[in-house]
Amino acid sequence: MLSKKDIKLIAIIIGISLVIWIGYTVMRPKGPSIEVIHGNTVVERLDPKVDGRYTIQGSYGELVVEVKDGKFRITDEECPNHVCSAMGWVESDGYLPILCLPNEVMVGMEGQFDE
Repeated sequence: MLSKKDIKLIAIIIGISLVIWIGYTVMRPKGPSIEVIHGNTVVERLDPKVDGRYTIQGSYGELVVEVKDGKFRITDEECPNHVCSAMGWVESDGYLPILCLPNEVMVGMEGQFDE
């Protein structure tokens, strides 16, 4: 059976953990921009807070990057299998980039592709 001291210690640890978790959740930095990279060059930097559709020229053809409500996706692309548009929406604070290999285009958060 737990003593009163043990219960107090557990409550304090849980309280501190909650404060740290809430602080991290509220204060964690959001990625400042969405990068569109063709080859090894950043061709566009998009603000995740500004909704819009952006046409990008890739190696195989054009593709359209849509930004809406802090998320991004590729909606239309000229490539054989249309895998990148099938990926759907990606949260701008997520870690999953969208890659279009035939067009040699990567779309993800700033700094995500740094070595």
